[in-house]
Order: sequence, then structure tokens, then C-alpha cells
Amino acid sequence: MKLTASAMGRVTRDSGTAQSRLSRTGASDGIWAGKSAQVFTESVDKIPPYLKKASKS
Repeated sequence: MKLTASAMGRVTRDSGTAQSRLSRTGASDGIWAGKSAQVFTESVDKIPPYLKKASKS
């Protein structure tokens, strides 16, 4: 049970990190900007809401 709780904690933490980074991709103050970042962002734009939901559950 302890390992399961630990794993769930990592999933929650990492989901939040991934959601934050993907949300900032393509933004002028983000971690990646430019045409390639914009195209990438458009291809993964449905993912951040799911990651946000996972990080809060």
C-alpha cells in the first residue's frame, strides 16, 4: 500500500509539471517559442486539461 501511495504521489506531481510545461510551450515567455513550438502546441493542446485533472485527483 505504501508503494502505491508513493507512486500516486509521483503521478500527481509529474502530471502537474507536465501540464505546466505544455501550457507554457509556444508562449512568448514560455520554455519554447516560435513556429515549431506553435505547431507542437497545436498537436498536443488537448493534453494539458487531462494532466491538470490528473494532478488534482
